[in-house]
Amino acid sequence: MDIIMKGSKDDILVKDCPDFIPLEDGTIIKEKKYCDLSFKCKQIGYRSEYCQFFDAVGELVLQEYLCTGKRIRKEDAQDEEAAH
Repeated sequence: MDIIMKGSKDDILVKDCPDFIPLEDGTIIKEKKYCDLSFKCKQIGYRSEYCQFFDAVGELVLQEYLCTGKRIRKEDAQDEEAAH
């Protein structure tokens, strides 16, 4: 796990959740913004961003959330789409 000092400009790795595991995305370094346990864990109180899944004709079939491992703050009230 990378060590990031508080106050550094890249705090994407500073997580509040002790169970956070970087998302297994098929790369060696993995996606560090989202947790690999997002579809199993469903902890309340952590900021999540949604991702949508569409069928072959373009209709929405599923909307799931990817946890960032960071606690929710007042400014996080907006529902946001996960980065592609």
